[in-house]
Amino acid sequence: MKPIYLDGVVEPRTPSKAELLQAAENAQKRLDAGDRGGAYLELYKVTGNPLMLMHAQITTYSGAPGGMAVNANFLAKLANPEKYQITLDRFSHKIDQSIIDLAKHAAKTDPKEFNNQNIWKADSKVWKELNMGELFPGNIQQILRNPDIASSRGGLHAFLSQDEAELGKRPAEYEGKPDLYSIHKSKDGRFTTVIDKQTNRVEVVFDKKFDATYGTAVDGKVYDLQVAQVNDKKPSDRVLAERHMKMTYLQAGEIKPESELSKFDPNNPKPPKNLDRVFEYKGKLYQFDFKAGVEADGVSFKNIIGGRAGFRDTFRRLGEGRDFINSLTKYGKQADLVTDPKATDAERQRMFEKLSGKGVIKPLTKEQETYYRNAIDELKQRSDIPFKDRKSVSPYQKQSESTKELRDSLKSGKKGLFSENENPDPYKVAAQAHESMHKMGKAMERDKVAALDPSRNQPDLAVGL
Repeated sequence: MKPIYLDGVVEPRTPSKAELLQAAENAQKRLDAGDRGGAYLELYKVTGNPLMLMHAQITTYSGAPGGMAVNANFLAKLANPEKYQITLDRFSHKIDQSIIDLAKHAAKTDPKEFNNQNIWKADSKVWKELNMGELFPGNIQQILRNPDIASSRGGLHAFLSQDEAELGKRPAEYEGKPDLYSIHKSKDGRFTTVIDKQTNRVEVVFDKKFDATYGTAVDGKVYDLQVAQVNDKKPSDRVLAERHMKMTYLQAGEIKPESELSKFDPNNPKPPKNLDRVFEYKGKLYQFDFKAGVEADGVSFKNIIGGRAGFRDTFRRLGEGRDFINSLTKYGKQADLVTDPKATDAERQRMFEKLSGKGVIKPLTKEQETYYRNAIDELKQRSDIPFKDRKSVSPYQKQSESTKELRDSLKSGKKGLFSENENPDPYKVAAQAHESMHKMGKAMERDKVAALDPSRNQPDLAVGL
């Protein structure tokens, strides 16, 4: 088949039965040929449904949606490795097929049935068939219809993964390779589609205007999750290393027909240690541990993050939820100052000493430092990972300016989150609250979510989420 790419925005519409059936048949042909992203684009072009845009980015691990999906699945597999017995590529293929089946059904009955709620059900069905319905990240889409579903483990994973948008692939990574890839930009400049010239399959779908406002909730309403698209620039070495490790653990990254996808390897080891939130200061490596700061402020991290009730509490701004957000906001801003090259040496030193005294900054042990440097150096020997600098370990990556602005607004109360006289929209509270959790320590164990504590000698923990 000829390659498919985006020419511009398609406004949402209800197609005729014939139109939807033709799109579903074209999508099936593309999926059978291994073009998962292209299959979703076929459906988007005839329906204009923004969820098809999101799915196209997720299945190709592109941009913010792809990065968040990688991390949410990473958390799901860590939580229940005995259930997550499938490669992410095969998992993604099954979801693609489920949505195409929905389109075929709607084409025979009523095209209006190809809607957000039924698309969610088609997604959820695949997770339930694998006995992992509780772990479906898309559960968060049910925030207004069914908070109990939204606050499941999968919803929590999605909530926490919004800080990992940076893991997504970007078109910039494919520039300078005209013999291998063609890069198509839409006339309006919004979309970039990268095509593998050898297979004509979609390698990357990139929507500059993705901000989680489209298709966020299944009721069709638009909610701003304060999640912006990543910059279309080559990611830092740390991000490349983290992406590689997580996708390797998930057995993800192949864009091929189902029969050619790698089989699940039950012996595929989990990443043994953390490579996130590490930074270099005066020639030595350190790591942020926000759990220590939160608990120093008298807030029980376990109560907030340790289970479903705590997650709902954070959403609804009850009990310790507000104190938790305030504490993370404070330590996040202070941590940024330590790593800000624009700060004076005196400012950085003063904050470094303050956070070290509270246990928020801890030096890596020799074992951790050796692992950290060796792991990245080993990855840099791979020619298929386009590191910018193959000689040295990259430093801690700072938060974005948009996140800084949100933190400031949370702290000052500009968003009205903490007004005692208002009746807040719980979804909006959750949407804004997640940004204040930027770069916080978090780790997955089998049956609970706990915070990162670098001093604990638990090599079975995989963090950097």
